[in-house]
Amino acid sequence: PTRRSSDLLQRQFAAADVERPLALAEAAEAMRALVRKAGVPADVRAAILAAYAQLGDAVAVAVRSSATSEDTGATSFAGMHETFTNVLGPDDLLARVVDCWVSAYGPRVLSYRNAEGMREEPTIAVVVQRMIDSARAGVMFTADPSTGDRGTIVIEGAFGLGEVVVGGQVEVDTYILNHQGPTLRQVRVGRKQFKLVRGADGRDLKVTLSPEEAARRVLSDAEAEALARIGLRIEAHYGAPQDIEWAVATGGEFAIVQTRPITTLAAPAPEEAEEPDDEPEELPRRRAATGPAEIEIDVSFDDEPKQLA
Repeated sequence: PTRRSSDLLQRQFAAADVERPLALAEAAEAMRALVRKAGVPADVRAAILAAYAQLGDAVAVAVRSSATSEDTGATSFAGMHETFTNVLGPDDLLARVVDCWVSAYGPRVLSYRNAEGMREEPTIAVVVQRMIDSARAGVMFTADPSTGDRGTIVIEGAFGLGEVVVGGQVEVDTYILNHQGPTLRQVRVGRKQFKLVRGADGRDLKVTLSPEEAARRVLSDAEAEALARIGLRIEAHYGAPQDIEWAVATGGEFAIVQTRPITTLAAPAPEEAEEPDDEPEELPRRRAATGPAEIEIDVSFDDEPKQLA
């Protein structure tokens, strides 16, 4: 945006009445309209298109929002800023970049920033990543976000693109592992009714799974434990439990596409003497959210996930 547009945004943001929903919605729309009108500056546009061209011809990318104060140890903007997958072509890319900028001025974002005492004008970066043609994908928590247990790793997965996991669109597989090892402790196989894949036109395509496919495991024991080891390396790097999104390409390589601190981690429960429990552990349902990408690690596997007996 121009300096004039930026100054106007600052004044509108400072004047927004977050206590009155209708007034907040009107102020948010005015700010979003200003961002859309400003568009992409010529120098930024040239830089984006030059970088996109280096990826090759007609490459599908993910366009992800990354706010400067997003997903710190104390705040979480999960689900408030836009992220787009299978973006194809220069025009679509530039439009989605603007959409990410616009999402920094949504009513939920402004209200949350006020509640957290964040008075500075929203700023946002946009991460553009080459799309992974994922055969399997999911999320991983290097601590249990439901119980606060720092000694547990929770992995959720489904077939196809990870949106079905993040958005809770299917009943996912859940893998519970101990930090030590790490070793697999328990598996719950979900009924994954469908998957999202990249269609011939580069857009998301919904594919219904047969009952046999829906009941297949997403990860083998060995894959779950290898993925957990990657998660522990990332946690050690950042010095805090992580909320990670992962994918497995059709060739079998693991890729970590984004990671962020677990911002909703419950406080650990007081230690109590453990007693044998003959009942199977009930695995709580969890929902993940998106965040900025920080690291990418590839691990190859020759074997396919194990079939259920």
